[in-house]
Amino acid sequence: MVADVVDYAKRLEKMINRDITLEKRETKLTKAHFKYREKLAEEVEQRYHKQNQGFSEITNFIDKLKEANEKREKLLEEGMVVMSQIEAAVKQHRAIADYYSQQLYDELEEIQNTKLATNTYINLKALPARVQGVAIIEMDDRRIWQPFCVEPLSHSPEELKQIIWANSKNAAEYSEAWEQLLFRPLREMKKQ
Repeated sequence: MVADVVDYAKRLEKMINRDITLEKRETKLTKAHFKYREKLAEEVEQRYHKQNQGFSEITNFIDKLKEANEKREKLLEEGMVVMSQIEAAVKQHRAIADYYSQQLYDELEEIQNTKLATNTYINLKALPARVQGVAIIEMDDRRIWQPFCVEPLSHSPEELKQIIWANSKNAAEYSEAWEQLLFRPLREMKKQ
């Protein structure tokens, strides 16, 4: 019986030693697991902060891009308004230019017709300082070329008629047309 008790005590001691060994292993495992979890939590927290920082940088970058885009859109809208104003002004100026161009064309055509009718040719480049040109006076047997160079403000309409068409038969007929087309506007321009 003593042998059984000793045997029982040995088995019990072996069991207690195994239990102690298991507890030590369990404690080591628990400590290792705790360190692993602690290290893992620390790494996760570092990654979280790093990703959060990257996310906030990206968010700031996106906000700056949105702000820059809004500024560009506003600038584009302002540019479109300015462009539409410029286009309207260009249309208006073009209409005015077309009007004056047509008016000038009509006046030049009338001057041309009057020149041909009176055989009087005027150097338009010399205007408005002076009226310079040549009047061709047709006689029964010949043509006389009568050059002239006159300052329109220095002479009355009658004097201008005498200087330019002294002996022309149709001068009186067209002198009013010349007065309206050329001499009167020149006088008005000089007065201004």
